Amino acid sequence: MKLFIPPDESSLERDYRLKREVVQKWHHEFWTAHNKRFFTLKEKYIQEKLAEKGEAADDINKVTPEELSVFYKKFLDDNYPTHIQYNKDWYKKNISLLWPALKVNFYRLFARRKESAKNKR
Repeated sequence: MKLFIPPDESSLERDYRLKREVVQKWHHEFWTAHNKRFFTLKEKYIQEKLAEKGEAADDINKVTPEELSVFYKKFLDDNYPTHIQYNKDWYKKNISLLWPALKVNFYRLFARRKESAKNKR
């Protein structure tokens, strides 16, 4: 995700945008790695199930939703601590953006008022 950079971006706005980009990058990297791990393990599970049944390795439709639900449950259970830690970190990172966001919004509010007052003269 690329955030808009206004041509007259203040240092306050720049700082806030950069902090948001860091959080977005962290979020993206976490879920990219998580999803890669999920799909790799899922494929391995499917191949093991097919081998148990003596089915062709490319016939993934022979694995039932019930069998896949076993994989999903195990994956969620195995990754529960990781998800909890992700949620804690996500909340901390997003809460840390509140103060910079508030400062930027006040800055913009007062800049608009100042501009509006200047235009009335």
